[in-house]
Amino acid sequence: MPDDRGEIERLLQSIASAAFPDDVGVRWHARSVTRKANFTCIEAEPVPPTVGYPRFRFVLERAASGEMRDLGCYCLDRGAWSLLYTTPGTTGEWQRLGFGPPSAAPSADESEKRPSVPPKAEWSKTHPRAAGGCLALFGLPFVLGGVYAILAAFRVLPSDPRDAPPWIIFAAGIAFLVPGLVFFSAGLWTMATGRFPSGQSPVVQGAVVTVVLTCMAVISGGAALFGDPRSFSGRGLTGTVAEKRFWFGLAAVLIGVLALLFGTLTIAAALARRGSGSHPERER
Repeated sequence: MPDDRGEIERLLQSIASAAFPDDVGVRWHARSVTRKANFTCIEAEPVPPTVGYPRFRFVLERAASGEMRDLGCYCLDRGAWSLLYTTPGTTGEWQRLGFGPPSAAPSADESEKRPSVPPKAEWSKTHPRAAGGCLALFGLPFVLGGVYAILAAFRVLPSDPRDAPPWIIFAAGIAFLVPGLVFFSAGLWTMATGRFPSGQSPVVQGAVVTVVLTCMAVISGGAALFGDPRSFSGRGLTGTVAEKRFWFGLAAVLIGVLALLFGTLTIAAALARRGSGSHPERER
């Protein structure tokens, strides 16, 4: 293991870049170096801190050829060290040297059962930009579908007038566009910054849910009252148009009640938040 600070930094950069290939442009700073037996542990932190955890401990071993090879890595998660990954084909000897958590290290048999790659649940933390891309791709079809429906409602894009009145098509577009924008914008933010957006307030979440439910209630109610009988499909219980309008109307009422409930809770949360922020502290 090199003793020169520059050599350690270069070795760390090579190993960490191979372990986290998606985090291009991240520089790794070595905080400390610990040696035990034939093993070396480098505690490092990424700069900027966009890899998913604030600190890492890379455990290395000098091979017979003299080269240092990566055995595994610990991550600092919520104030405690936990094993993030192990290199396939390695033994559990190095896990009993105290580089990671202070608890008893696993036996050789237990270490063989331990997965040799990071668990899937942690993938989004170690690859935030890739996860953000998936999030943006998930929201993109909703955005495109919503924009198309809104433009079709204004007759900018072609649509069959017999399908539904323009205001129902517009409501359908909003129901797709609003959640799509939430996912798409969050994905773009994560791709650009390498960090997931902080949790939205209950007021914002409630407003989004209320808008979507309201649009769905409008769609169902519009189909019940103004839907073209030729557009109804399915046999139902009686097969009559009146029955099908009844089911659409029932769905509109139920969804409307949910929208009213979420809207009421959202307004109450907004008023409570505004009230707590406007009252000055009482003098002691």
